[in-house]
Amino acid sequence: VESQFQGRSLPQVNSIIASQIRKALKRKHTLPFYKIRYKPFFIKTEIDSTQDGEEPPRGNLEAPIIDTSRITEVDGVVFCNVAIDSTAWIELIQTGSPAT
Repeated sequence: VESQFQGRSLPQVNSIIASQIRKALKRKHTLPFYKIRYKPFFIKTEIDSTQDGEEPPRGNLEAPIIDTSRITEVDGVVFCNVAIDSTAWIELIQTGSPAT
């Protein structure tokens, strides 16, 4: 990138432009805006649904992906984690700009 303003060379503008492009790409392609690394903090009541020596059912679950957002489409297999729990998770949605 070669920058000029009114015929004068401005080499410091190159680094500013490059850093702004990097920041924009990093913001656009960072998944997700927030990360839930642990379950939300609430008391989980343990429900013992198993009866004398009975084990909970085990197996595989296959679910089609209906819609994705903020990820690039790839040809191949897409893996995701699913948590099945008797206690509901809280869904966080980021809208608008953060308050300053």
